[in-house]
Amino acid sequence: MAATRLVNMLDRPPAAELKALQALPRALYQDGPPKYPIDTNVEIPTRPRRQSVAASFPWPQLEVGHSFVVPGATSYKCGHCWCKWAMAQWPGKRFASRKVENGVRIWRVEETK
Repeated sequence: MAATRLVNMLDRPPAAELKALQALPRALYQDGPPKYPIDTNVEIPTRPRRQSVAASFPWPQLEVGHSFVVPGATSYKCGHCWCKWAMAQWPGKRFASRKVENGVRIWRVEETK
């Protein structure tokens, strides 16, 4: 069986000068491949965490029979997804949602057994 060899793109120079190199200032690559300064002790910025809109709702304060309206919500699907998210966060608690004239209303219903 013949041995295979991984070929790195930097193993051989390109047949023609890369167009991306033409966009760089001449001083960077006139003496060969581009020279990039290497920095040390540069912290990696943290990624912003996306938080669900539903996380801002008052789920923990709801007792059975309590409800709240999310004004401006245009789809009953939003309410359904928010309720599913809340039931995953607080197992044993159940929530229901219905579209109303000014948004979506979410109720806390009796706990599962």
